[in-house]
Amino acid sequence: MLLAPALVAAPTSLLNPLRRSVSTTAVASASLNLSQNMAVAHAPLVSTVEDGRTLARDVEPLLGKPGTGFGRLLDYRSNVVALGGHRGLGANYWDSAASPTKPSALRFPVRENTIPSFLKSVAAGASFIEFDVQVTGDGVPVIWHDNYVITGTPEAPINRLIADLTYAEFCALVPTSADLPLQKAGQVAGLRAEDAAAAERARRRTRLLRALGGDEPAHRDDPTLAGWECDTEERLPSLAELFAAMPPHVAFDIEVKVAVPSHRAHTPSREVDRLLGPILAGVDAAQAAARSAGQPPRRVLYSSFDPDVCAELAHRRPDDAVMFLSGGGAYRHADPRRTSFAAAVAWAAAAELAGVIFHAGRLRAEPGAVRAALDAGLQVMTYGLDNVDAEYVQEQYRAGVHGVIVDDVSRVVEALTQAGAGGPSRGASPPAVHAAPAV
Repeated sequence: MLLAPALVAAPTSLLNPLRRSVSTTAVASASLNLSQNMAVAHAPLVSTVEDGRTLARDVEPLLGKPGTGFGRLLDYRSNVVALGGHRGLGANYWDSAASPTKPSALRFPVRENTIPSFLKSVAAGASFIEFDVQVTGDGVPVIWHDNYVITGTPEAPINRLIADLTYAEFCALVPTSADLPLQKAGQVAGLRAEDAAAAERARRRTRLLRALGGDEPAHRDDPTLAGWECDTEERLPSLAELFAAMPPHVAFDIEVKVAVPSHRAHTPSREVDRLLGPILAGVDAAQAAARSAGQPPRRVLYSSFDPDVCAELAHRRPDDAVMFLSGGGAYRHADPRRTSFAAAVAWAAAAELAGVIFHAGRLRAEPGAVRAALDAGLQVMTYGLDNVDAEYVQEQYRAGVHGVIVDDVSRVVEALTQAGAGGPSRGASPPAVHAAPAV
């Protein structure tokens, strides 16, 4: 198998829309004049030799500023597609299509948004990891996706926001695998029956639950509500812990999650500041620690479904990549920018963001949205369960998409590797997928 360079060096203007110098004609031309192969971008870069020629020589020039480095993962002129591990190894979804009958418990090998899940994702070949950050009531940025933390039982669910929890309470939501035997009272030898019963009642009250839609409070009549369990349990991390735990070459897509009801079109500025203050301070502290250790800053992208958050991020971090997420109508919301690709593109370009991240399933019905975004000078990524289809990933790539967030990194990497010359792409010589580093 031939080895290809992970990235092709790109100018910093590809990152910062304020300095963007790439013409829309060049973007359109690049997305049409494709050669015969695509590769998957992995990190870090390694020097490889083909026919005596060094194809990739140095990691350092491609890292630079956090945003600059991430922007180069999405260089439209290269022959690679960047794969992002969605919440690590993949979101813990109940696939209602595959299993229409609700199980008594949702059980998964690894819990999403945990350090083991992220490490497994990178080992499987992810170019970067995507995760959701919220802020606890006492100001600690933590990794959590859903609007609500649901505990209790399906008959009596308890709904709380991350903002309602202290950091200590957040840490206690998921016991580690080593703690689980102590929590399963019936398995503890010598425990009196009445104590075992009391311990089991306490465990059930604090048991994590999940509903099919996590953006609204759960109720007892919700047919999708079930226990949320994993074979390997690990405590949910803070943003600081994730920075410390991940190898420095792993790029981050930090999605700032705002738990505001869907009927509200705008997020109050006080809430935006409550979130961004601790999150950006945490990123700055982690990057400073990396520099003190002699490491290059980590490549970082900021993203959000919330336009108010994206606008403020672009204002506070003008040299970093900020991308706007839009469901394109996959979810209901009062803000049309979240429900319309056209509105999302128009606003992101006017706000001088780096790009947009489209719902992959909705993009099937509106493939022209990619061209509209490219013509507006925006970079394009996609997310969603449709991205487990490697052929669709290649189709998106040919249209100009250079980053896809996926829920099964191993499956997509394997399929793209096996496809070989399976579709047109950029680059004169046919590259192949190279191995991701073990972590």
